[in-house]
Amino acid sequence: MTENCSANCSHIERMTVNNELCRRFTVFETENVPQLIIVLNSTMNMILVVVSLLANSLVVSAVWRTPSLRYPSIVFLCGLAVSDLAVGLVVQPLFVAVELLKIHGHPTGDNCALETAFFALAFIVCGVSFGNVTLISLDRYLAIEYPLRYGGIVTLPRVFFLIVLCWVTSVFCSSLVLWNPGAFSYVVAAVITVFLSTSTVIHLKIYRIVHRHRSEIRAQEQAVHMKNEFNIARFKKTAMNTFLVYYFLLLCYAPFSIAWMLHIMAGNHVKHPIVWKLANTIVFLNSALNPFLYCWRLPAIRGPVMILLNKIFFPRKVARQ
Repeated sequence: MTENCSANCSHIERMTVNNELCRRFTVFETENVPQLIIVLNSTMNMILVVVSLLANSLVVSAVWRTPSLRYPSIVFLCGLAVSDLAVGLVVQPLFVAVELLKIHGHPTGDNCALETAFFALAFIVCGVSFGNVTLISLDRYLAIEYPLRYGGIVTLPRVFFLIVLCWVTSVFCSSLVLWNPGAFSYVVAAVITVFLSTSTVIHLKIYRIVHRHRSEIRAQEQAVHMKNEFNIARFKKTAMNTFLVYYFLLLCYAPFSIAWMLHIMAGNHVKHPIVWKLANTIVFLNSALNPFLYCWRLPAIRGPVMILLNKIFFPRKVARQ
C-alpha cells in the first residue's frame, strides 16, 4: 500500500513539474492561435528540416572523407554542423509533430511529456551550438593573437575534448527542465548571457588586433612565410568567416533570446504563443543557413562538398575522370 502510494505520489509530482513547464512556455498553445498560422509554420519547419539534414550531412561527410580538412578550425565548424544536424534530425521534427498533434487534440488531458522532451532536447542542442560558436571565436582569436604558438595551444585532442565538454555541460544544464523548471529558466538566461558576452568580447578583441596591428601582422606573415612555419594569411582571412557565423547566429537567436529575457523579467507572465512559435522557427533557420555560409566563405569546405555532390549525382562522370 505504502509502495503504491509512493509510486503514485512520485508520478503525480513529475506530472506537476511538467505541467508547470507547459504553463510557463506557451509555444505549443493552440487555443488562441489561428490554425492556418500553425500549419504554415509547420510547413516552413518541414522545409527547413530537409535543407538542414541534406546540407549539414554533406558538410560533415565532406570533412570526414577529407583527411586534409581535419585541422582545428574546420573541426570546430564540423562540431557546429553536427549540432545543426541534430536539430534537423531530432528537435525540429519533434517540434512539428507536437504542433500537429496539438491541432488534433493530442495528447489528451494534462499530459505534457512530449513538450517536456522537446524543451530538454532543444536546449541541449542549442546549448551545444552556442558553445561551438564561442569556441570557434576563441580559436580565431588565438590564431591571430598568438600565430607562432597557435599550433601548440590548439591541438586536435583539445578540440575534441572541448566539443565533448560542450555536449556534457549542455546535457547537465538541460536536465534541470525535468525537475526544476524555475531554476532552468534562470540557467538558460545565464548561459545565453555568458556565451553571447564572451563571443562579443572575443570579436571586439579580434577587430582591434586586425586594425591596430595590421602592419605588425603583415611583417609576421612575411617572416613566417619565409621560414615556412606558419601561414597567418589563412587565419586572418577566416577571421571574417567567424564574424559571419557569429552574426548569423546572433540574428537568428535574437528574437528567442529577447522573448526569454522578457519572460524572466516579467515574472513568467509573457504568454504570446505566436511569438514563441515564430522565434523557435527562426532559431531553427540558423541550422539550415550555416552549411551555406561554410561553402560560400570557405573554399576548403566548398571543394570537397562539390566533389561529393558530383559523386552522388554524376557517378559515371566522376568514374571516367
